[in-house]
Formats: sequence, C-alpha cells, structure tokens
Amino acid sequence: YDNHYAGGIGTFSQFSPKVKLIYIPNMSTRAYAYYGRLFVPVLVEQLRELTAAPGAVSQITQPVRGEYFEVGLTHSFTEALSGKVLGYYTQENPGMDNSTIPGTNIQTAVNIQQIYVRGVELGLNYDPVGPFSGYFNFAVSHAQGVGPTTGGFLPAQPTTTAFDLDHDQRITYS
Repeated sequence: YDNHYAGGIGTFSQFSPKVKLIYIPNMSTRAYAYYGRLFVPVLVEQLRELTAAPGAVSQITQPVRGEYFEVGLTHSFTEALSGKVLGYYTQENPGMDNSTIPGTNIQTAVNIQQIYVRGVELGLNYDPVGPFSGYFNFAVSHAQGVGPTTGGFLPAQPTTTAFDLDHDQRITYS
C-alpha cells in the first residue's frame, strides 16, 4: 500500500500489488511474466519557487498511477553465452513528464492525461572465464502521450492528438 502526504498539496494513496511468475522448463531456460501497479508521488522541493514564478497557476501535479506488464525469456546457450528477449507495456493515468516554467530554468513535473510505453528488447551476454566479457543489447520502444498536459503550476495545455514524449527512444543498442 502506497501513501504519500505532502504539506499543502494533500494525501494520495493507492494499493500497488506486484506479481512475478517464473517458469523453468529446464536448467538453461526461464520464462517469466510480471505485473506491477505503479504509484509515483510528485517531488515537492522548490515549491515556493514554483508558485512564485511568472505565469504560475495553482493546479498541482498528481502522482503517477499506472500498470506495468512484462514478459520475457532467457536462455543459456553455453556456460559463457546467454540471451534474452522481453516485451513490456506501461499505461499511466495520469502520467508524468517534465516541463520548464516560462522565464525560468526551473523544471517541474507535469501530468499528461494518458501515457503509453511499449517495447521489445533483445540481448546477448558473453562472459567466459577470463578477463574479458561482452554484451549486445537492442531495443525498440515507443513512449506516447494522449490528452492535455496539466499541473506543474502551469496553465493547462490541451492537445487533440497523441504525441511522442521527449524520452521516446525508438531504437537503442549498445
């Protein structure tokens, strides 16, 4: 159970279960499924600076509430070489992102009505006996917001279409 109290803003709470099921068909293969209910409270540092900034309004930022799903498969090909494939999906209502208060360098958390993040990740890990090892990781991900941006002591910014979030990383690899 999550409970967050911030003076002057209020109390927010939520039941946040987390469940992970693991299936091990043999010693070298594992499959899993995970579900977690998200609750991320808002940081309230610099609250006086935010409310005194030009153009500030009294609308507060709500905590993130959402659901996270992940399924994955790992396999050890040899004692030194292993691989993984996983997929994930997050839906937040409301979601949270950062915005800059006009005329300042202050970053503040804002709500976006709905946030969706979807992705797939592939990885290989090579770890032989000895001083050298290596890995390769490839991911395709999409972070998208839908609905108005509110909170952060800023005026609401209505939107009519879905938009990519600033931390949207379509293709990453290392």
